[in-house]
Amino acid sequence: MAKKNPAKWFISWAYIIFTVLSAYNHYFSLLQAVLIAFTGLFLISKNRFWNYAWLNLRAILLFLPHLSISLHQLSLGGLNWLPKPNYEFFVSYFQFIFHFSEWALALFLMLFVYSVIQYFRFKPNINRKWILISFFWFMIPLLFGFYYSVYKKPILQYSVLIFSFPFFLLFVLSFMPNWNKTKSLIVVIIIMMINTTTLIFKREYYSFFYNQGYDAIAKRQIALIDSLKKPVTLLIDGYEPFFLNYYAVKYHHPIPCALYSYDGFNEKNWELYIANLKTNYIACSHVGVTNLNFLDIVQKYYPYFVKKSSGFAYEWYVFSNKNTSKKLYKYEKEINFTQYESLCKKNNGYRLSNQQEYGPLIEINFKELPLCRHDIIHIRLDIDSLKNEGTLVCELKNQNDSLLLWKGASSKQFLNQNEKTSIFLTIRMTDIKNYSYYSTLRTYFWNQNKVNALLKRISIKIESGNPYIYAIFNDF
Repeated sequence: MAKKNPAKWFISWAYIIFTVLSAYNHYFSLLQAVLIAFTGLFLISKNRFWNYAWLNLRAILLFLPHLSISLHQLSLGGLNWLPKPNYEFFVSYFQFIFHFSEWALALFLMLFVYSVIQYFRFKPNINRKWILISFFWFMIPLLFGFYYSVYKKPILQYSVLIFSFPFFLLFVLSFMPNWNKTKSLIVVIIIMMINTTTLIFKREYYSFFYNQGYDAIAKRQIALIDSLKKPVTLLIDGYEPFFLNYYAVKYHHPIPCALYSYDGFNEKNWELYIANLKTNYIACSHVGVTNLNFLDIVQKYYPYFVKKSSGFAYEWYVFSNKNTSKKLYKYEKEINFTQYESLCKKNNGYRLSNQQEYGPLIEINFKELPLCRHDIIHIRLDIDSLKNEGTLVCELKNQNDSLLLWKGASSKQFLNQNEKTSIFLTIRMTDIKNYSYYSTLRTYFWNQNKVNALLKRISIKIESGNPYIYAIFNDF
C-alpha cells in the first residue's frame, strides 16, 4: 500500500493511531471512537470494506495491553461521589453549554430556527444522512451515560460529553444555508463575541476558574501566618501533602498542616480531636465536598470568627478562642425553651417526658429570614439528660405545605459528655431546589424512643454562602 499510494498509507495509520489514542484517553472518547468506527462499516464501499475492517482490527490489537485494566475499572461500576442524574440533567446540560445565558441561547435558537426554515424552503442539496449521523453521534453517548448512571452507577458529568459535543454543532450547522464568505464571517464574529462576553462576564470565568482551591488556600494560609505572627493549626479536607508542599516551595514559605483529610472521622471522634487541640487559632478548610457539621463542631470550641475565603470548590475559615469583633453570620436567633411550657423550671429548659414523642416546633417563614440562594443554615440543639437516641429534624415546606426537604441529625452521631449533647444540622441552600419566598423552615426534636430529656436551647443561624462552590457546573 505504501508503494502504491503513500497518502493513503499515511491516512490509514493516522486513523489507527488516533482511534487507539481515543481509546486510551477516556472511556467516553473510546465510546465515541467505537460509534464512529461502527458507523463506517455501513458507509464504506464494498471494495474497501475488508481494508477498513483490518484497520479497526489493528486498532483493537493495540488496545489489548490496556484491556485488563479496563475490565477491572469497569467492574467497579462507576463513581461513588457522583449523584445519580434525573431528567433535569438534559436541561441543565444545555444551560451549561450556553453559559446559563439567555442571550447565547436566544442567538442559537434564532440561527437554528432560521436555518431549518431555509432548509425546508429551498431544499438545498445536502445529504440528510450526515445530519442524522451527527445527531446520533451526539445523542448516543449522552443517553448511554444517563441511563447507565441511573440504573448502574453514576458516571455522567458535563465534562465527559466534550467528545460528542462537536457533533451537536455539526448537526445544528448542517441546516445552515450556503452563505458567501462575508455573511459567514459576520455570523461567526457575532457568535464569538456573544459567547466570549457571556463566558467572561456572565460566567465570571476568570474570577473563579483562576482562583482554584489548592492555590487559594495556600496563599491565604501564608498571609494569615504572616499577619498573626502566631501558629495556626491548619485542617484541610481533600488536600494532598504533595500539593501543599508544591505551594510551599512555589511561594517560598512553610505551610504547616495538621490534617490533610477528614476521612475516617465521624462527628464524635472529630469533636474529641478538636477538643484536644492546643492552639489559639484554627483554619478549617476543604476542597470539594465536606461534612458541614464539622465546621459547627469547631465553633463549639473556637467560637470567635476571624476570617473566611471561598471560591470554586473550596472554603477556608479561621476561628479562634480569643475574642474578636467579627461576625460570620448575618442572622442569629437563639431560642430558650423556657417560653414554651410550665414544665420549664428555673429557666433550665424544656423537660421532655417519656410520654412525649416530639419537642416544641419552631417554625419560621422564609420571608422573615435574610436568606439568599447560596446561604448556609446552621441549626444547633443543646440537650441534657438524654439517655437514648433522639433526632434533631429540619423540614423545608413550600407554600402548599409540600415537603421540599426532610433532614435529621441523630444525637448518637455526636459526643455525649455527662449526658449533655450538642446536635448540629446544616443545610446548604445551593443544594435545595424549588423553594421560594413563601417557603417555611420547621425544626423540632424527635424523641422517637420516648425518654426523659431536657432541651436547653436551639439556635438558628444563617451564613452568607459561597455562590461559586459549584461554579463550573451551575449558575450562580
